[in-house]
Amino acid sequence: VVDPGEAEGVVWASTGGASDLRALLDAQPGIRWVQLPWAGIEPFVEFLDDQHIWTCGKGVYAVPVAEHALMLGLAGLRGLGTYARASSWSRWSPTTSIGTRMW
Repeated sequence: VVDPGEAEGVVWASTGGASDLRALLDAQPGIRWVQLPWAGIEPFVEFLDDQHIWTCGKGVYAVPVAEHALMLGLAGLRGLGTYARASSWSRWSPTTSIGTRMW
């Protein structure tokens, strides 16, 4: 990690502020490579140019999102939300995934 004046690349982690990125690139002509924070580059389209190498986060979140979706599905199947909101102990009556087909 270096000061922007010494940098050859920048990993733009802000979820907004496309104009702030343009201001940084204008102020720091030594930056040649820009990594955008996600696959959707729409907020940055008007700033794309041929003077920089542009990359994005396409696919970066695919595995974590899939894992999270699976976890939420299993939590719902097991009634985790109901038990998490309970204010007293009750009889446990979970549903199991044994013998079921997961899509």
